[in-house]
Amino acid sequence: KAAVDAGAIPPQPTDDFSGVNLYSKAGPNTWPIVLVSYIYLPKDISGWAADKASLLKAFMDYVTGPDGQKMLPDFSFNAI
Repeated sequence: KAAVDAGAIPPQPTDDFSGVNLYSKAGPNTWPIVLVSYIYLPKDISGWAADKASLLKAFMDYVTGPDGQKMLPDFSFNAI
């Protein structure tokens, strides 16, 4: 929330993040960021076969849900 409030990142996940730079930001509550992970998804999957679209949704639900988030520390990632 602080990054959005400071204007460092766009407020909506569908906004353009291509100009975002979170490296070496000043302030007492910042730290050097060495990795930012993204998952790029198409905006419109309505033309996909139902099984393919369902599999993508299930994957995203898992990795962003409690079970997937619990696994992240095992791989040196922080939960969202």
